[in-house]
Amino acid sequence: GDRAHKPFICSDADVCSIDLDGTEDYIVLACDGVWDVVEPNDVPELVYNHIQQTKGDRTRTAHRIVEVAKESGSNDNISVIVVFLR
Repeated sequence: GDRAHKPFICSDADVCSIDLDGTEDYIVLACDGVWDVVEPNDVPELVYNHIQQTKGDRTRTAHRIVEVAKESGSNDNISVIVVFLR
């Protein structure tokens, strides 16, 4: 990152461990550029709507979440990975 900001930035990642029970359809991994402007509870609807609009094509689901973050005003780095489990 930026050396000038090093004293003010913590490189320790937020980590959350969740046991999966096998009913999960996908996992969304994203950085704070997404979570600062998109509520986690809104993501399932975003994913579902995207899949419906693309007639089941899941290939650009992460791109859609990036678009929503940009439209919502994120001015931070935006990275998204959607891992479909089924």
